[in-house]
Amino acid sequence: MKRALLSIGLTCLVGLMIAAPCSAYTPPETSPRIVVTTSRGTILVALAPENAPRHVEQFLIALAAGDFNGANVVRVAPKFYAQVVARVGAAQLSGLPVERLKVGNLRRAFSVYDSGKPGEAPTLMFALVKSTQLDPDYTSIGFVEAGMRLLADIAETPTTGDHVPTEPITILEIHVASPTERALLRQSEVTSTDDDGTSVLAAIFILASAAFIAAVISAFHDRLGRQRIKSLILVVALLSFFALWVAVGGSGHGSGIVGVGLFAGAIAMFRLMGRFERPMPRTSTDPPSDATRSSTGPQTDVSTSATKPGELAHGELHPEAGIDQAEGEPEVVLTK
Repeated sequence: MKRALLSIGLTCLVGLMIAAPCSAYTPPETSPRIVVTTSRGTILVALAPENAPRHVEQFLIALAAGDFNGANVVRVAPKFYAQVVARVGAAQLSGLPVERLKVGNLRRAFSVYDSGKPGEAPTLMFALVKSTQLDPDYTSIGFVEAGMRLLADIAETPTTGDHVPTEPITILEIHVASPTERALLRQSEVTSTDDDGTSVLAAIFILASAAFIAAVISAFHDRLGRQRIKSLILVVALLSFFALWVAVGGSGHGSGIVGVGLFAGAIAMFRLMGRFERPMPRTSTDPPSDATRSSTGPQTDVSTSATKPGELAHGELHPEAGIDQAEGEPEVVLTK
């Protein structure tokens, strides 16, 4: 049983690793937040001066000058990135040495391209996936806190050659977020669906594991003991429940009622585990266990034993009538 539960734990761990996307770095609450308003919707970005102080300083200069107002999304790639090019202003975002004091281009990164040529138009990039291969040329100056679904939709825009969108997508304005805007946009991110399908893949993987164990039970049920079969059935039940949990919880479509149902199912699973942990009652057809044999010594075949049921340890018959002798029969006591 312990091995079965260990197998469950390892499988669940793998499932969680598959289901959980690469988490982004979260800047401190004291770091400034900006609101990026596009022609498609709004994005909230937390700047990270602790990761790239010089780049964030120059970006705020460009922000105050309005260098990004009216800029266009010039290149997109599905499930990869969305890129914006601003006008040339007073800020020196291009030509700065790459900064990476803490992290690089993780998922949700808001990065600046360092062309190495001062005076070029600054290029910004939103990373939809972990893209550390871009670290030599892109400096992460912030991380998206709300708007990943919007960015995913923008990245899916049809393109012409060189990933140029066929329809214009414009940055209308970028400004520093107020506390109210922070709260509202964060809440919208919590209630939105931000699933890239990995939870479904994880659920399929876990269900495949459960199906494999079920196939093993079916193929080798004659060789497996009853206790092992029951333990493996428990493994199948737990894996199936865990797959449902990953699929519903990771997809973001679960309602409050579904959450209550999953919680009740988890309690039922734990009760089932406790029931399986109890020792099974022995039947008359079950052979004695090794522990029983060792505690009682060598076993004697009752059918061939010379010792009669009514005999005591010293060869005496039980003196009470009706147990080892018939009523009215004289009491016989054998003595040495």
